[in-house]
Amino acid sequence: MATYDFIFDRLGLRDWCGGGAESGATDKPLSMAELMAQAQGEEVQVALWDTPFPSLDALHDACAAIPQSRALTRGLEEG
Repeated sequence: MATYDFIFDRLGLRDWCGGGAESGATDKPLSMAELMAQAQGEEVQVALWDTPFPSLDALHDACAAIPQSRALTRGLEEG
């Protein structure tokens, strides 16, 4: 689960992102809170205050329709 999945799910933009199976399906390591919640059979509750500042790469992990920062940089350099 990517950090910003909840934004695209709550706004109803999952279809725009390219579906649920592809977007946000990364093999990132789980945090301690995620491991503890998984062991107890619960969902991880992240407070809005604890959410990191969005970067293009973090948003791309949640939604494939958002380009990664290297793609944006490459486009600017070629343009």
